[in-house]
Amino acid sequence: MTVFIMGLFVNQSKNIIRKYFREKFIILLLKISTNIIFLSKGEKNFAEENYSRYKEKMFFLPFPVDSKFWNKDKSNNNKKVLFIGNDGKRDYELVTNIARKMINYEFIFVSKQFKSINLPKNVKLYHGKWADNKISDIKIRDIYAECFVSIIPLKDSIQPSGQSVALQSISMKVPVIITKTKGFWEEEKFKDNKNIFFIMKNNINDWEEKISLVYSEKSLVSDVCESAYKTLIENYTLEKFYSEFKKIIT
Repeated sequence: MTVFIMGLFVNQSKNIIRKYFREKFIILLLKISTNIIFLSKGEKNFAEENYSRYKEKMFFLPFPVDSKFWNKDKSNNNKKVLFIGNDGKRDYELVTNIARKMINYEFIFVSKQFKSINLPKNVKLYHGKWADNKISDIKIRDIYAECFVSIIPLKDSIQPSGQSVALQSISMKVPVIITKTKGFWEEEKFKDNKNIFFIMKNNINDWEEKISLVYSEKSLVSDVCESAYKTLIENYTLEKFYSEFKKIIT
């Protein structure tokens, strides 16, 4: 039996009974699984340190993206900032405050975590998530194409939050600004201002400065997007994923 892991080892409960049964479940899963595939190196490292008995079963296989679907023909000069996400590690309060402070920019939120009545007037909300199928992938691709940057404010965790959105953005050649967390999926392949833009601490002024930089520094952003796309093609395509997955299970 092969299982994929994303966020299982993030202890979100303080309830003693839940923690006890959760730990029993993890041990049972590790025992009966043949292959345990992690989508984040950070979570794999955590699991190896805390469950070293099962280390030989553990593999890292990064989340892939369909680069043939997620693409666009040209860049744009729109002053639109994109935020997509629904998981518990996104910082929804922070992204709302960023939009509230940067009134000269338009923001697009794609999420079920907001109510439009509580959002500033410069935010357009698409209320939905992937599992609902209310917003098609084609529509989301069109939304990416409207925006000059994709922002992913995160709470610190070993869970690889924001991974799929970041890779879709990169595939669309939309620059990504993301909080640097312990769970960033493959840290050694991404460098700040080289193929991604990192925020080291979730300070609202740092976010404002970085978004303004990405909007104004066209040459830098072009280089970052090209370098990011190269990183994606070399490491995160569906073809690469299938090839590495086959090696694990055969």
